[in-house]
Formats: sequence, structure tokens, C-alpha cells
Amino acid sequence: MNLNEMFPSNYLSKGDFPTPRVLMMTKVTKEEVWRKNGKQMTAVLHFQGSKPMILNKTNALAIARVYGPDTTAWIGKPIEIYHDPNVMLGRDRKGGIRVRTPTGPGAASTGPRAGAAKAASALIVPPPAAPPTLEQRHAQLLAGFDGALTEENLRAWGRWGKLVPFTERQQEEAEDRFHDALARITQGQSATRRPEKASA
Repeated sequence: MNLNEMFPSNYLSKGDFPTPRVLMMTKVTKEEVWRKNGKQMTAVLHFQGSKPMILNKTNALAIARVYGPDTTAWIGKPIEIYHDPNVMLGRDRKGGIRVRTPTGPGAASTGPRAGAAKAASALIVPPPAAPPTLEQRHAQLLAGFDGALTEENLRAWGRWGKLVPFTERQQEEAEDRFHDALARITQGQSATRRPEKASA
């Protein structure tokens, strides 16, 4: 049995990312977290449909390069999270989680610094050693559909998915997931509309 399953954490860790994942950010909070020196107040980044992540300065600055320093502007924006085996803890190479601009239709088209997004992504992390597989791109597309908060963002993921030569099975699964997400967003919009007052 995997140790991460035996001793689950309340926060995301490197063991949660055998492959990169795109998650939709929902808020940033300050919380008391147990560290080596006892409880400490630290920043925590929350996501839709996932555990939160303890937000260190390196990852916070990486996100700020794309979406700006105001964390309220991060809400509803996608970020790709992955395991970087080269992260150092003191003098030891322990590995850890890092963030970068999603390779799909994410920060580059929606961030407040869209013109510099391509350059910013180059500053965040070095490119991966190998391009993502078709299965990984398919998982990324499904995660994008699941995390989309608006119809505009959902359709942006759909347009990106049409550029990838998925198998027939993957295309059918993506189409089903798209329509499920569209129904979810439409229902959410209907629930937030105020009922019109009846005329006298």
C-alpha cells in the first residue's frame, strides 16, 4: 500500500502528482498549519474539487507573474501543478510540488498580464524533459472541463481539445464531460438569478 494512502495529508503533496494536473484556483486563505517548529500561520491555496495546497513564496511568485499579485484575481483561473524532483530542502534534494502556466487555454489568454504570459512561463520552471502523452493531454482536458466556472472558459477548453488528435474513445468521453460541465454551469447561473417580481 502507498504511504500516502496509509497516512493521508490534509494538503497536496508531491505524492499526489505522479503526472501534472491542472486545477482551478478558488481562494487563498491564512491558516494555522503544523510545521517543524509547531503551529504557524501560513498561506493556503484552495482549488475546486481538490485538497488545498500550502502556498510557499516560490509558487506564490510564480502564479503572481502570470495573474498579478492580487490573489483575488486568481479566483477561477487554472494553474498546472506538478512534482519537481529537483526541489531542494536545505542541502538535500527532496523534491516538491511546483506550479506553471497550463499548456492548455489558461493563463496566457485570461491573465491580466496576457502579453507577458509566454515570457513569464519561461521564468517559472524549466520545460519538462518530455512532451505530455496523449493520455496526459486527455486528462488535462477533462480536468479543464471539470474546473471551468464559466461557459466562456469551458468553450476555450473545448476549442483547445479539438486541436489534439485524441482517439475516438477519448473524443466521446471528452464530449460527454463537456456537456455535463455545460449543464452544471447553466444550472449554477439559473440558481443565482433573482426571480422577477410579479407585476401588479
